[in-house]
Amino acid sequence: LGSKVSLLTHFVVREDAQILYGFASAPEREAFRQLIKISGVGPRTALSVLSGMSVTELSQAVTLQEAGRPRPARNSMQLAAENPQTIQPAHGDSSAYP
Repeated sequence: LGSKVSLLTHFVVREDAQILYGFASAPEREAFRQLIKISGVGPRTALSVLSGMSVTELSQAVTLQEAGRPRPARNSMQLAAENPQTIQPAHGDSSAYP
C-alpha cells in the first residue's frame, strides 16, 4: 500500500474502440504482441493464454508442441507452432524465453 507500481501497456486504436491492455512485465507484453501477430489469435485469446501460463511455459509448450493445455492455450500454441518465428525471445531479455 502506498508503493509505486509500473505497468506496461499495449494501446489499440480501432475505428469503433480504443483499448488499453496492461502487463506487469516486458516479456508478458512482448509475448502478447507476438501472439496477436498470428492469424486467428486476437487479444482475448492471447490474454487467455497468458493468464493460464507464464511466458516461459508458453515458449516451452510451443517448442515441445504440447497439446495437453486448455482449449484457448492449445489453439494458440497450435497456431504458434505453425508460426514458430513469432514466439522468439524479446530483445535483451534472454530470461523471458528458454
